[in-house]
Amino acid sequence: MKAWSKAIFAALTAMLLTISPAHAEASGEARTEADQLLTIEVLVRQVLAANPGLQALQEAANATRFRAQSAGSLDDPVVSYAMAPRTWDYPGQGLNQRFEIKQKIPWPGTLTAKKAMARSQAKAISFDAQDGRLLIVRQTRELYAEWYFIDRAVEINA
Repeated sequence: MKAWSKAIFAALTAMLLTISPAHAEASGEARTEADQLLTIEVLVRQVLAANPGLQALQEAANATRFRAQSAGSLDDPVVSYAMAPRTWDYPGQGLNQRFEIKQKIPWPGTLTAKKAMARSQAKAISFDAQDGRLLIVRQTRELYAEWYFIDRAVEINA
């Protein structure tokens, strides 16, 4: 079981224990019927809201999407100025200076390929974020079903 999967299980267990009728009786809390009712939709929303890893994946997808917009542009030009030391001290010699502006010009089609690659990477990361969300929803539903089965079995046996 992966670390984030264990974290989901721990968060889900904590949420379920706070709503469980047996837990409410043991802690002496009086709960109404509305407090004890937990639907799968509410639980999925709470787990998705409490998962920081999912938010990080979504933000990484957004950042990659913004980088893809500028991937097809030229690099910044480089401006430099140089001066040779002690050249102004000697009579008859002027100041030895150099001023340069450099711009990398890529091979034709390279910028288009870079932009297409960046867009593909952004889509892949976005799909990873969606996949992570669906995995969390699936695991939450599975754990809820398991909890519901156990809770009903304890109730029937009692």
